[in-house]
Amino acid sequence: MPTASPLEPSTDRAPSQRPTHETTASPLEVRAISGTAYARWPKAFENIALRRQGWQDACPVCGEAGDPVGLVTLRALLRRDLRGIPEGESFRYCRTLHCPVVWYRGDPMLVADAAAARVPVNVKMTEAARPLCYCLRVDEATVIREVVERGCCSTLEDVQRATRANTGKACHVTNPSGSCCERDVLGALAKGLASVGRQAQIVTFQALEGCCVRPTSDGAVAPPAH
Repeated sequence: MPTASPLEPSTDRAPSQRPTHETTASPLEVRAISGTAYARWPKAFENIALRRQGWQDACPVCGEAGDPVGLVTLRALLRRDLRGIPEGESFRYCRTLHCPVVWYRGDPMLVADAAAARVPVNVKMTEAARPLCYCLRVDEATVIREVVERGCCSTLEDVQRATRANTGKACHVTNPSGSCCERDVLGALAKGLASVGRQAQIVTFQALEGCCVRPTSDGAVAPPAH
């Protein structure tokens, strides 16, 4: 898969200014609110995700359909000087490893890259120390170490007891995806077990009481669907 090519950052906006929302640099590139322009990947808008879901759901750089993410997440995790996002705008989270885009909106276009985020974005990282559970600050290396060196874990519940990963309460404002870290923790568990010739015992996940609660539209808190 071709790699996005970052261009020179824009110098026409002082860092202290709130970002404008005119982020499309040209038909062949996308400008993020951090000021950097990125080339669109070849034929990104011929991606099957676009034909299936419509172009508004697809990342404007890689063309893959992202996951919905709430405005509360962006407001918590964008750099302080880049938080001027109007109410009522729907965003998505791009999980493509080699795509520089983290959050985006399709129409009108608005793109935020990793440079705009206040925390490391795990889906854009390959390092063993990449964060998995943002609430409890548990990284992938910790989960794999429990599996490989201590041999203590074969289920998600085992990992929760050993590391406290996936037992937090603030995913909506700590995790760039705005959602539960279950997917990422299970991925690390499977990776660790595979390295020692074992297979993960994946069962239907039952959230612990208070796990990953998030605000609802009326201001209350409720656990998300897993």
